Amino acid sequence: MASRRERREWRAEFKSFGVGLTCDWVRISIWREEKLQEARRWLYWQEHRHHYIGVIVGVIIAVIGIIAAYFR
Repeated sequence: MASRRERREWRAEFKSFGVGLTCDWVRISIWREEKLQEARRWLYWQEHRHHYIGVIVGVIIAVIGIIAAYFR
């Protein structure tokens, strides 16, 4: 089982390779299974992070709107 430090190093490595190269290497399964799984997880977050950021911003705006309506 990989340690947190190893996973952090892998994510830094994936970031340095970029999405395209990491995606290619996942396709040809160049890494051992544990690192391959972490690469897939990293790619998923890279592809979907804008969705999560949008949801977080929407929630923050909704909370601010509720607070503003409460103090009127």
